[in-house]
Amino acid sequence: MAIKIPPKSITYIITCSAVIIVLLFAGIYPLHRALANRDEKIADKNLKLEEQKLLLPVYEMLKQKMGKKNARLLPLPAKAQLPGDQMGRLESDLKDISGKAKVDLISFLPNLTSADVKSKTIAVDAVARGEFFAMRRFLIGLGGIPYVERIEEVQLSRTTDALEIKVKFWVARS
Repeated sequence: MAIKIPPKSITYIITCSAVIIVLLFAGIYPLHRALANRDEKIADKNLKLEEQKLLLPVYEMLKQKMGKKNARLLPLPAKAQLPGDQMGRLESDLKDISGKAKVDLISFLPNLTSADVKSKTIAVDAVARGEFFAMRRFLIGLGGIPYVERIEEVQLSRTTDALEIKVKFWVARS
């Protein structure tokens, strides 16, 4: 039994089949691929969101520690003057600062050329020896003395066993 299909119907069947195939490849397949890509992006974002949820307590803890660390600011005392009869107080204050900073105070010399009777300031040269970070603490402590008007000169040099710092600063006196 042979089926006779008219040629015009075969043309319609081929044309409709071609349109369906083109529709599948041109429309449905790219949309399916785009949806698959979006599903991957959503899964990736969900993974990142879960990571953020897990890391939130660590972030909060670090944020609190940073807040506490900012509390350790440089000292900014109210300026005062050192009475002329209490120059020994400067030496004891420098020894205290060097002890706290764990540096050795090698020398402490008021500059007599700047010690004019009318002058309200006197230059002081100090030399200390120690580690690098201890020098930082020493300078911070020196800046915290209320009657130190300004630090004029800082020289660092390396010796065979430690770091040496030479500091020239001015002391306000009355």
